[in-house]
Amino acid sequence: MDCSTNRNGSHLHRVQKNSCYVQIIKSDLIASEKLTKMYRLLLFILLFGLFGCPFIPNGGDPFRHFPYPQSIAVNLDPPDGKRPVHAPTVLEGSIESRAGTLRAVSVFFESSDDLVVTSPTDSTIAVLSEQEKKTWRINVKKGIGQPDAGGSWVRLRVVYLPDYERLLSLIADETKFPHEEIRSSYRSSTLQSQAQDARATDAARLFFE
Repeated sequence: MDCSTNRNGSHLHRVQKNSCYVQIIKSDLIASEKLTKMYRLLLFILLFGLFGCPFIPNGGDPFRHFPYPQSIAVNLDPPDGKRPVHAPTVLEGSIESRAGTLRAVSVFFESSDDLVVTSPTDSTIAVLSEQEKKTWRINVKKGIGQPDAGGSWVRLRVVYLPDYERLLSLIADETKFPHEEIRSSYRSSTLQSQAQDARATDAARLFFE
């Protein structure tokens, strides 16, 4: 209906004008109703996301928030905890099993060419039980070479055979890994490594100045 001014009579003009108001109000009500339904839908989706599946802090990749179980902790620090570190010095190195019994644990004490680890020497530990800890005092002096592109450093590197059965039992815990996708992915990679009898490597590196 044309809502322009009708010059043929004021009564007809008022009827047309009122009709226009009714159409406008009706359109506003329809738009408002659609908006309300949309808000309700968004609220439902939000609530389902919060309570229908495990909550992931700050969003993002669920694998980041539920990382693979740690088999071993490797640490390398100055005895006084101070920085920067200069040679000669004595460092404190340690390893600790965090998941099951680790086997054939090879320990390497390495450095850049401008430093030398005088003691201890590389060694092998047949068995490292869960929560068992080994520590070393690592003597470092200046060498005759040059720092590499990364600078001057000492590294404690560990190569070992993980306790795959223990890892599988940890991965199966739905309270620690509530997402089926994550449990399935971790289980698949663990079984593949177990079938290959694969050894794992962890390391800690300390930079000097």
